[in-house]
Amino acid sequence: MKQVTKYIIISLLLIVAVNVKATIVSVSPSTQTIPLNSQVLLDVFYNTENNNTVGGVFSVNFDNNAFDFISVEFDSNLADDAAFRVSPAVTTSKGPFNLGFASFNGFNGTGKIATLTFLTKQEGLFNFNLDAPLPGGDAFPEGASYINAQVQVNPVPLPAASWLLLSSFGSLVVVRRRKQIS
Repeated sequence: MKQVTKYIIISLLLIVAVNVKATIVSVSPSTQTIPLNSQVLLDVFYNTENNNTVGGVFSVNFDNNAFDFISVEFDSNLADDAAFRVSPAVTTSKGPFNLGFASFNGFNGTGKIATLTFLTKQEGLFNFNLDAPLPGGDAFPEGASYINAQVQVNPVPLPAASWLLLSSFGSLVVVRRRKQIS
């Protein structure tokens, strides 16, 4: 009898584990190109795949040498209690940080969590990775999967007027040298 009860309990746990779908946390836009010394805006969304979740915490990982964290602004439509929001202090966030939200009433469907703002400070191709929370953060109870973003930081191109100005200075130099030779 104990053996049968054990198998029934294991079967029920497996059924529950298979039926639980993780919340998807994603960043949008997933790719973008930004000039050097410009702001990068990343929107973070959740999708519960029509299952209920009470929320959770996840980490935002980025290259400290390429970006300065400026701010996080939670979406005004995020139907939760602000007391259950987790965000970094701007003055102390020089690296990965935790971001999260929660509500005892739960969440269902899709929605915007927040907008993250960074300042670019190095050229190159960089990733913004969302992942399990750093120590001290409570993960989504049913688990979560993450969709990350890439940002290409390019040097600021010179405007066409700058090229015109530089070519006119070059022409003046050539004309002056010709006058000196004659």
